[in-house]
Amino acid sequence: MEEEDPLARALEYLHRGQLDRAAEAAQRAATTGAGATDQLLLLAEIFQRQGLAGEALERFRSAAERAGGAKREQAVLGAARAALELGRARDALDLVNGLSRADVRAMRLRARALAALGRYDEAAQTLEPLRTAGGAGALTELGTAYLVADRLEEAEQALRAALDEDDEAVAARVAMGHVLARTQRAHLAVQEYDAALALLPSHGAAALALAEIHRDAGRTEDGVRVLVDLLAVDPYHLDALTQLGLLLHEAGRRAEAVAALHRVLRIDPDHAARAELERIDPDAAEEV
Repeated sequence: MEEEDPLARALEYLHRGQLDRAAEAAQRAATTGAGATDQLLLLAEIFQRQGLAGEALERFRSAAERAGGAKREQAVLGAARAALELGRARDALDLVNGLSRADVRAMRLRARALAALGRYDEAAQTLEPLRTAGGAGALTELGTAYLVADRLEEAEQALRAALDEDDEAVAARVAMGHVLARTQRAHLAVQEYDAALALLPSHGAAALALAEIHRDAGRTEDGVRVLVDLLAVDPYHLDALTQLGLLLHEAGRRAEAVAALHRVLRIDPDHAARAELERIDPDAAEEV
């Protein structure tokens, strides 16, 4: 009977999301004569999905030193992703700068690294070639980069192009909402956030932004409704619970406000909701 390839088994486990089994199978491959580079790349991918960015970075770097061609590119890109997850944007930038500037994967990682370093204009400019590539995803990424760089006119242009490509692109609608809110067009921002939440009711950023617009406009009950709807699908969204507590307090519903903030602190005792509860009801804060 032919012996099973442990790397193939590890890859199968990885595709199924069975990460612990994938790691065990990949580790066993070391004793079978399997390709060292393939094993390192697979282990790195597994560790990255497990949230072990340091372990992933070490193996991606080792694979990059051994490999050439496409496998080296794969290893360098993986190392850059891991470095970004570790907050090492400068290392990530150094890694991707050694790759082709025409490589879209490297382009996106380069932009992420530049943004993490606070070089927002450069990040947006790095993504500019995505405009000609087309596609809602690429245009949304470009528009979001311009949004972060506070280049709102260019952000709006890219995001409108994204929505022309796909009017159900949730990320584009949310980013467009942010652009409109920051350019004093709150009524249009509300439409974008509402459309995004109709497509994806669990989108926390859209719900929080929409609730804040309602709050600023004095529509407290509308803000409460938005947050209650979000919490119906994501009951552990602590920022939404905190904002709900504040809105309920402003609406004169003090007992409900305290209950919402209590719930946050039962889940995370160190959450910023504690300061809000201390402000609203110092005695209640001491009980949690």
